Amino acid sequence: MNKKSTLLVTLLLIPALNHAQPASLKTPDIFKKFQKTVVQVRVLEKTTQIKSGVGSGFFISPQGHIATNYHVIAFLVQKPAEYKADIVFHDKTTAAATLLDFDVVHDLAILKTQSHQPNHFKLSPTSPAKGTRVFSMGNPHDLGFTIVEGTHSGFIEKSLTEKIHFTGSLNPGMSGGPALLRSGQVIGVNVATAGNQLSFLVPIKHLRKLHKQLTNKTTKTAPKLLTRLQTQLTQHQNNTIPT
Repeated sequence: MNKKSTLLVTLLLIPALNHAQPASLKTPDIFKKFQKTVVQVRVLEKTTQIKSGVGSGFFISPQGHIATNYHVIAFLVQKPAEYKADIVFHDKTTAAATLLDFDVVHDLAILKTQSHQPNHFKLSPTSPAKGTRVFSMGNPHDLGFTIVEGTHSGFIEKSLTEKIHFTGSLNPGMSGGPALLRSGQVIGVNVATAGNQLSFLVPIKHLRKLHKQLTNKTTKTAPKLLTRLQTQLTQHQNNTIPT
């Protein structure tokens, strides 16, 4: 085949290739599509109803399971008789939530509401390549739900637990929110920031593991929360500190 024929075939194929590849969603489209799946998590003192902790969360199952950070709901573990959790939806309505399980080492927790949730995020089965565009959602400083663009910039090398470097501006209140691809699959959970586009995500594989353990439980009885907390910390210490 000569050069002219090759060029002609290439030009003829371009429209077909463009038609086969769906157009990427723009940031406003992503926010509009997924905002109902993100919630605000509030921890309240039972007697005074004063907010003691505020963060974000997101639905990960139709059964009403909500992922968030452990540090957002820590009082539910440390002082369960004194604190409770509420969920605030995108339309400002609220619902009570209960703590199902947590992973203190990776700063994750799973809550549950009683309502059925047809809209929920899917967790990515793999980690994206370094440089992939990522969109983080949450409720910064209790100002309302927002979306932040950034990139997956690889894993932090010197860290006791795995964390993803996210080049987006996370702010207090966004902890526990989802970091997702254009497809809507979640690749990480907002966890911390050091400012100046230096933010961190918990890799989604740790949330997948926690949720799988939860759904595979064959009994409704569980160790007391503080005992479970101590067990997780002890196991982590044994795994990281040589004996």
